[in-house]
Amino acid sequence: MWRSFTNVFTTLAALIVVANLQAQGPGPGQRGGFGGMGMMGGPGGGGALMLVQLEPVQKEIDLQADQKEKLQALAAEQRDAMRARMANMQNLSAEERTAKMQDMRKEIEDAAAKTQKAVEGILLPHQLERVKQIQLQQQFAMGANMALAAPELQKNLGLTDDQKAKIKTINDDAMQAMRGAFTPGQPPSQADMDKMTKAREENAKKAMDVLTADQNEKLEKLKGPKFDTTTLFGGMGGNPR
Repeated sequence: MWRSFTNVFTTLAALIVVANLQAQGPGPGQRGGFGGMGMMGGPGGGGALMLVQLEPVQKEIDLQADQKEKLQALAAEQRDAMRARMANMQNLSAEERTAKMQDMRKEIEDAAAKTQKAVEGILLPHQLERVKQIQLQQQFAMGANMALAAPELQKNLGLTDDQKAKIKTINDDAMQAMRGAFTPGQPPSQADMDKMTKAREENAKKAMDVLTADQNEKLEKLKGPKFDTTTLFGGMGGNPR
């Protein structure tokens, strides 16, 4: 049952990120290969900071004790800042919360960019490169169609306007299908979850089919050596299957 729940969570997270990416476009937090994954994998230093606090990643990049201390302090600072931003949010109506979040958007983006710079200042160049590779692998494990919506990656791969439009159409269709996938107030059935998992895999394949052979080769180089993303976030960083 947990595996099925993970399938749904991963699919929902991927589609929400796609919607945000396409609505926002590149922003201050989408630089240097870190953009586009919310708190799970971005934007900016948010996702990078989360990744480098995970033991499998720390081992992979041979993170040193002094670096760990600096990253823990940075994470504590980020948590305190987020708590301050969210203070009294629970007392607001849904409409007021939405309005407040919109007002805070620029502030949060600026904070993400600042955190990214701080993470980059703590990691050595080869460590930073590997973290970027792991983050990209994690994004594709959650869904290629979502990962390929990131403007920074589209630029790095040299996607044409036609390819970008195709990716957007795939994700728009996925979002539309997701809106009608659940009955409000009722948990999804096993059949619904299986259908969503299958749709997620199909959408990922459609997105990958948009790429040329050269772009696929570039992508593999950007991903770097294979990393077991199922070790991230309780298994939600990899293929739930």
